[in-house]
Amino acid sequence: MRQTARGSDPSSSPIQPTRAKPGAVRRLLALGTAITAAGLILIITFPALSADPAKPRNVLILMAGEYGLPAYDLVLNGMRNVVKAGYSSPLNWHAEYMDTARFSEFHEEKAVIDFYSQKYKALTIDLLIAVGPSLTPIFRQFGDHLFRGAPTLILDLLPSGVELPALFRKPKMTGVFASADPIGSIEAALTLHPDAERLVIISGASDMDRLLGKQALAASRRYEQRIAIQHFIGTPLAEMMAAVEALPDHSVILLTAYHVSATGTAFYTREVTREVTARANAPVYVLFDSNVDVGGVGGHVISFKKMGIEAGRIALRILREENPAAISPVREGLLEYQFDWRQLRRWGIPEGRLPEGSVVLHRETTFFEKYFWAVMGTVAFFTLQSALIAYLIILNRRQSALSVRVRKAESRYRELLRVDRSARLGEMAGSLAHELNQPLTAILSSAQAALRFLKAGHTEPNQIREILEQIVGDDKRAASIINGVRNMLKKGSADRELLDVNDMVAEIAAVFQGEAINRHIRVETRFDRSLPPVMASKTQLQQVLLNLMINSAYAMAANPVDDRRLVLATGANGPNVVVSVRDVGPGIDPAHLDRLFEPFFTTRSEGMGMGLAVCRAIVDDHNGRIRAENNPDRGAAFTFELPAVENG
Repeated sequence: MRQTARGSDPSSSPIQPTRAKPGAVRRLLALGTAITAAGLILIITFPALSADPAKPRNVLILMAGEYGLPAYDLVLNGMRNVVKAGYSSPLNWHAEYMDTARFSEFHEEKAVIDFYSQKYKALTIDLLIAVGPSLTPIFRQFGDHLFRGAPTLILDLLPSGVELPALFRKPKMTGVFASADPIGSIEAALTLHPDAERLVIISGASDMDRLLGKQALAASRRYEQRIAIQHFIGTPLAEMMAAVEALPDHSVILLTAYHVSATGTAFYTREVTREVTARANAPVYVLFDSNVDVGGVGGHVISFKKMGIEAGRIALRILREENPAAISPVREGLLEYQFDWRQLRRWGIPEGRLPEGSVVLHRETTFFEKYFWAVMGTVAFFTLQSALIAYLIILNRRQSALSVRVRKAESRYRELLRVDRSARLGEMAGSLAHELNQPLTAILSSAQAALRFLKAGHTEPNQIREILEQIVGDDKRAASIINGVRNMLKKGSADRELLDVNDMVAEIAAVFQGEAINRHIRVETRFDRSLPPVMASKTQLQQVLLNLMINSAYAMAANPVDDRRLVLATGANGPNVVVSVRDVGPGIDPAHLDRLFEPFFTTRSEGMGMGLAVCRAIVDDHNGRIRAENNPDRGAAFTFELPAVENG
């Protein structure tokens, strides 16, 4: 049997290599492209995934006192609120209570510092905040080695007027240092109780308690001539309580601080304040805002809230890499007059006696005080509404009276226009009679001629037709003159209509023709035939034009009879239609130009001075304008403009 080596011929292999189909290749390429695109989008859209998140900074707060002191809550809340509002990067806050007031031996303090140093050894402390009271011993002994020179912010109490200790003025260090003001609280107590005869000073037995008690006792010396001074500094609690229960009338109490009793028992000053105010028969004044709302009347107190806010502002500057040594310590603006409204009522103290700028806590408001703005808003709303209604009633009555006066004035105005037209036509009565006499005479002559032709037996139709046509023409001429005069004299309302200015000017020129003949005036017309119409009262515009023409006729009365010419012209000035009357008289005195259109102003002895005033009133009523000016050569020109009607 012939055998063939399987490895030498691929075709002899039982498993033949398979070539991929074209469709499968395309699907593989498409899948690879999709995966690549998704990766690019992921990298572009979420760059933060490829980078490490911002490393939080560490803030360590060491509090010298024990856990639970209310002052710490006020300080920390104020400080953290300020930092949170102004610093967006992540922060890790660490807080520790050292309780050095009760464990103040060197070896105890050293053990506490060593413990915290070891505890936070692995962390970089970016800001150390040390909160008193009584940090001086700790920083005197351990300050140079405390957390490897981290930027440090101190919050502590220092006596007023004492220079900032050198141990708090080292590099990378600043702080907020408040000073208790026993004098301010004593002065407030004596002001609010002018009949006080005894001042009682209470303080505990800790170092800080005794220090504040001695400060208060020293401050009270200035009042020895006025009141009796009694103190319980480091006195056992039971003995002190028994004494305050038996105080004589007209006594006041100043409770400074009470953290430790004479027997070594630890207390919160708030607890002691609450107990003293409950059992004492005298008002209690304090030095710290944390003790005002537990029975203390108040006083010129250290505001731990303000201390926290100032500390927060400094902490922000340090966290923003500002050198602490360049930040001035804050020592002012940390006290305020603060009082409890409930205690003011209990002891019958009027608020008017409080020092200016005092803060009053826990004020109980009456319904009116609680809803003052709502009540005032409601009252104001109804008051304004009533006033508005009354005003509308008065306005309506005034409007009715005004409407009556307007109607009367309008009636008088229309009557004035009619009288003015009548007066002008009266001046032209002779000319109009002469002008009418001509067509009437012509009619009579034509009629007589026709009768003669008929008597003579001449009945040629063409001659009769010609005579009749002359009669009709002369009749129409007379009718036109009569209609023009009648329109000028009618008393009805001046209805406005679309008016061709050229036709209006031609019609009034025909009415004036007889007057022109009598006065030997040559009337010329120059019309712009492309003018659009205007919306106007034909009668009133004719009155304006007639007034201007008669005035021009009077102006030329002194001219020689062959030198009297009146030009009536129409034209356009932008969107306005213009009508002008020009004469060749002596012109207008420049001193009179500004007064021509005033009522009752005239230069004629027989005139009333109303003609041009009426002209201006009519043109103004048509939203137009009228003016007078002297011609460059001689004579005067009166021009009025009216708005044209678009697409008329």
